[in-house]
Formats: sequence, C-alpha cells, structure tokens
Amino acid sequence: MSRKKTATPVTRRQLLAAVENTPEDAMFLAGLAVNEHEDFLKGLCLNRSRYFTRAQVLEQIERSAFQVFPAIPGFDDHLLLTPRLYVWKDSINRSQRFPATLAADTYTHVQDKSNPYYDIFFRMDNERKTIVFALGERKKEISVTEHTEWCWKLTRRDLRCQNMERLEQSFLDPFWNPIAVHIGRKALGIKPAV
Repeated sequence: MSRKKTATPVTRRQLLAAVENTPEDAMFLAGLAVNEHEDFLKGLCLNRSRYFTRAQVLEQIERSAFQVFPAIPGFDDHLLLTPRLYVWKDSINRSQRFPATLAADTYTHVQDKSNPYYDIFFRMDNERKTIVFALGERKKEISVTEHTEWCWKLTRRDLRCQNMERLEQSFLDPFWNPIAVHIGRKALGIKPAV
C-alpha cells in the first residue's frame, strides 16, 4: 500500500529566503482564481495563469496573511501566497542562484531553453567512460555505462545510456537540455529551496 506524500508547509522566512536567492529578473509562474467566491484553500478551482516578477512575488509574500504557506490540497507543487493566488514551486526552485562554478571554462554549460537560471556544467571523458557534473562549488564524477536500453538514466552507481556520443548530442540539444540539467542537478544532490 502506497501512501500519498503531502507537501511540507513553507514558512514565511523560508519562502522569502528562496525568492530573494533568485536573480532580479526572474519570473515565476502563478495562478489567480477567476471567480470571486472561489479560493484554493478548498482545492484547485478555475484560475488564470500568468508570470509574476520577483518583486511582485516578494510583495505578495509581504502582504500575505499566511505565516506558513500551504499547498493547494492535492497539488503539492502549487504554493499558496493568498487563498486566491498560488505560485508554482518549481519556478522558484529552478531560478535559485549558485556561486560561480569553479573552472567553468573546462566544462560545457547547458541551460534550460525556457529558464537560463536552470543550468548545469558537464564534462565527458570518452576514454574513461565518465561524466563530471558541476554547479557552484559542487562537483561529482559519475561512471557511464553504454549500450543499455536507456537513452539516459541516472542510477546510484552510474549514468546509463546508449553511447557517450548520443548522450552528449542529447545534452546539447535545446529540446532535451532541461532533462540534462535535471539529471546533473540530481547527481549533485541539489535539493529544492521550497
């Protein structure tokens, strides 16, 4: 029997710190309840999506009556700022700032095509069959296992792929690069800010 994991509420201090650790020009996906009598405390309702600037989200947090920000019931990735306004957690998590990556010029830099702050650095060694991921002060080398049925799959022991050449092509392809960033950040053990 599997148990549904519920979202951990986020304190005002945690949320402010997470949003303040994003670039000035970061944009966050939000949802506004459309009908006046509806609110998200009762669950997901008819809403209109739009992007908020960092300054707008900080203003909404400051004006909010919540001291602990809950998620919409049943939608753990939708963090309520008010009963009628939510922000998508991943838009905050994927815009977090990191210190400059050490020896960045020795790596290939990949950014998500829709969010330049969601990025990773990697370096492949075809001879040793390894890949090194780096971001900020973090760095991790992982063995690569070729000729598997996977295009790419990160396990605890290795990164499985068809072959290193295709793996690199996929990582550099703008269509697939968000997955490359996700895999690299997972390998580095980067946890969500909220």
